[in-house]
Amino acid sequence: MYVDLFVVVFKEHFVSLHDGHRDTGVLMSLNFLLASLKIGHSRLTHSYLHSGDDQPTCIKCDAVLTVKHILLDCPALRDVRLKYVTAPSLKDIFESVDNQIIIDFIKDAYFYHQL
Repeated sequence: MYVDLFVVVFKEHFVSLHDGHRDTGVLMSLNFLLASLKIGHSRLTHSYLHSGDDQPTCIKCDAVLTVKHILLDCPALRDVRLKYVTAPSLKDIFESVDNQIIIDFIKDAYFYHQL
């Protein structure tokens, strides 16, 4: 079920990021990351389900680490977040914020290679 849902979301929200990337692999990675964020699942926030570890917590504020926490809630990321995202909900972020801005925020918040 999860894989089927991911494929549907990935296909629906497949985007071409026009930021100079000519490498198809890079574009696919960025699109995969965006699709993962849109469904709220990432390696960082959900790998514990496969490993049997405890659910991860934010090293900055000790809250449960989720995509929502990273994009909207973490007080330690507030200043970085305000440079890129001012939307009040995940739905608003993905509907009104340019995909490249979301990627830039993730990079600036040092989560890009962890997600």
